[in-house]
Amino acid sequence: MTADYNMIYQLDPAYLNISVSNRTDFYITNNSNTPVFFPNDNHIAAKDFPDFDQPYTANSPPGFYVCFNYGDKGGDICIPAQSTNISFSLKSGSTDDWDIEPSSSPSVGTYWKICPKRNVQLGPNESIVISITSILCNNALGNAPLNIRLRLSPGKEIDNQVFFTKKLTPVIESFTCKQQNYNIDDSVEMDWVITNADKCLVSFDGGLIPSDTNAKEIKAADETHTLLIHDSDTGYETSSAYPMQFTFIDYFRIKSGAEECLTLEWSALSTENKGCYLSYSPTAPQDTTGSDNHRVTQNENIILSAKQLHSPEKIHTGTINFVAPVIQFTAHWVSDSHNVEGFITPEELQSESKLSVVLPPYAAPDPPPPPPPPPPVKTVHVEWSVQNADSCYIEGQWVDLAGNKDIGVDPSSTSLTLKAEQSCGYFKNQQTTIQT
Repeated sequence: MTADYNMIYQLDPAYLNISVSNRTDFYITNNSNTPVFFPNDNHIAAKDFPDFDQPYTANSPPGFYVCFNYGDKGGDICIPAQSTNISFSLKSGSTDDWDIEPSSSPSVGTYWKICPKRNVQLGPNESIVISITSILCNNALGNAPLNIRLRLSPGKEIDNQVFFTKKLTPVIESFTCKQQNYNIDDSVEMDWVITNADKCLVSFDGGLIPSDTNAKEIKAADETHTLLIHDSDTGYETSSAYPMQFTFIDYFRIKSGAEECLTLEWSALSTENKGCYLSYSPTAPQDTTGSDNHRVTQNENIILSAKQLHSPEKIHTGTINFVAPVIQFTAHWVSDSHNVEGFITPEELQSESKLSVVLPPYAAPDPPPPPPPPPPVKTVHVEWSVQNADSCYIEGQWVDLAGNKDIGVDPSSTSLTLKAEQSCGYFKNQQTTIQT
């Protein structure tokens, strides 16, 4: 075993190949035909591995230091303040044998220590695979080196570099449908604006399209479209999704009203022919555009259901939350009749009957007929309150939605009627018996 360990102290730098894949993963690979052993008898963790600026100790295992250059130049990956955001992590397959820990030193800034968790053998063509994420590059384009140092023993260090190409990040500025209103099966145009996408692969719903294309005509369907940009130089990918959005219920509303009756109207789009149903008549199919009369006497949620075109299992609904008028109305006779607001008293009727008429002198007037006897009037006191209505009438006369007053009525009357009306024309009558 000692001889095996000694092999690493005489390791030729060419044995360890440093390579980059997609500029997000880098590989430390044993290119030799024999295993390379990394001893760690004391199971020293990466956090306890000597810092970059500290000397190697006798019981330290071999290990790696990796870091970028930091600054605002083309050869720097990012400014120093952004370096702590970079994340290094071991990929699956390397986590069992290797440990990684971020650190910092005055000489190199942010760096990472990588060492074996125990005595580890790296066989021929086997690799340590490390993923790098969350790099926010500076604005200077260029090639930024990733510096790798293998420390084997005091005075025995092997340095290597791989380069990260910094490019402007491709950006999807917009991805949308040119038409704002469309139905299923309509021909529509998807268009997009992308920047920094030179030499990038562009795909629409998985199919490659020319990078200088910025639109595609499709048939509208209930699906989500995806635009993806892949930078083959850096491995960077970005995508944008556009879910097609349809107005299935264009409108469902009250057209007009009458006594305890509503006339409803609707228009459903992207809907199966005869694919509409009303909640109060659930088995009768309706046209996609139509109207219907519905008798309603109380609060009711009226629902229109529409089956989606080509997908009848998908149901879209519109709801009318109808709230009926609520009426409280009482009336009782008043023992003494008297002049009452809004009604003609017997005295006023007698006054009107005494109006004189002047006839021409050359015409002999017929004797006037005797005036009709004044209609009998008796006083009734009424009290009322109406909710969920816009106007109110008692015996045809407009009144406030709530109040009380005395009115004159025919003594033979036994009941009075209050009408509560909504702005759509719907109204409800309520009779009340005149109490003694």
